[in-house]
Amino acid sequence: MKKYIALLLCLIMTTSMISCTINHNYPPMQSWENTENTTAPVQEEKTTAKVTEESSPSIIQVVQNERARQAYARAIKNQTKLYYSLFNSSTPNETYFEYVRRGKGNPTKQSLIDMDKDGIEELILLYSNFLILLHFENDAVYATDFNLDSMETIYTDGSFSWRRDSDIFGDECGVGRISFVNGKLKYQELYRMEGDSKFYINGAQVSNEQYKEYVDSSCKTPIKFTSFDIYFLDPDEIKAIEIACEYWGIKDGDFDSETGYRYRVICTGKSGNLYRVSLYLFVKNSYYEHLEIALVNVDTAEVSISQYPDGKG
Repeated sequence: MKKYIALLLCLIMTTSMISCTINHNYPPMQSWENTENTTAPVQEEKTTAKVTEESSPSIIQVVQNERARQAYARAIKNQTKLYYSLFNSSTPNETYFEYVRRGKGNPTKQSLIDMDKDGIEELILLYSNFLILLHFENDAVYATDFNLDSMETIYTDGSFSWRRDSDIFGDECGVGRISFVNGKLKYQELYRMEGDSKFYINGAQVSNEQYKEYVDSSCKTPIKFTSFDIYFLDPDEIKAIEIACEYWGIKDGDFDSETGYRYRVICTGKSGNLYRVSLYLFVKNSYYEHLEIALVNVDTAEVSISQYPDGKG
């Protein structure tokens, strides 16, 4: 009798082990490529390490970054106004990008970097002797310009170095951060040196040795710039979004009459002449409900629709 019970238990354990090895997850869409590299890379099956929020952006970050890119592109091409901060103005002035450039030509290089660590990238436009920073907040684009010595080197952690001449203290240099509140720029000093005599870390004066030790331990990597693209976005990507919006009968940013929430339309990938356009509903400024996906053929303007699994983004 004991032999039969042992045999039965062995069969049950074997069946359980086999069922646990079955993979019920569908494979990822390998043919799609994200044009802006805003999503985390697909994890290999052998990877067992837990993906952290820092290494894998949330769907909100992905959507907001794509929204920011589209807004920057429209602002650069003067398809929408932006808000420009003047030193003598308490609130940013509404203007067009041509005014911001002040007739100094097109930028030569560009880079995307989240400088204020809010999860949304800023666009840095580099000119010959100054740069313009575009910031996306509250569905609006804000612009601020800097002389190159005011933002000399920008680092991958969002901080930047600056340098200026002073008749009182001699040459000054330091590293700081910026943040934004309703489009207005705020500055935070990390460390600073006045000539060769005064040294500061987070606003507190320290010795020369303490300063050097802190700076040496704060090794930073400069960001990389790419050549400036006057279109900034793939023209066919913009066309795909327009075709999808016409199909749905809405425009990006329209409000839903029933819920009062705002619609979002972004392009999340492409394969040849097919573009994947997603329709979202922005819920309570913190969550996106993914409604539909449109596969748009930009050559024929044909649209095929699929529901997003479980309706959530």
